[in-house]
Amino acid sequence: MGIIPLVLFFHLMSWFWIYLAGKFWYTVYAHRLELLMAERSNENELTTPAKKPEPSNMYRHF
Repeated sequence: MGIIPLVLFFHLMSWFWIYLAGKFWYTVYAHRLELLMAERSNENELTTPAKKPEPSNMYRHF
């Protein structure tokens, strides 16, 4: 067994761990950041009157 398969194996495994770390960061911290930004945009929700929901366009062609 030469050195090239070992180098390829460890290279691919390192990229696999980097991929897993990025996926974990995206699922946990990016979701928290998204919730924080949504909460910041609605921080004066109690003082402003509630908006009426837009009517659905599903049955517009009837």
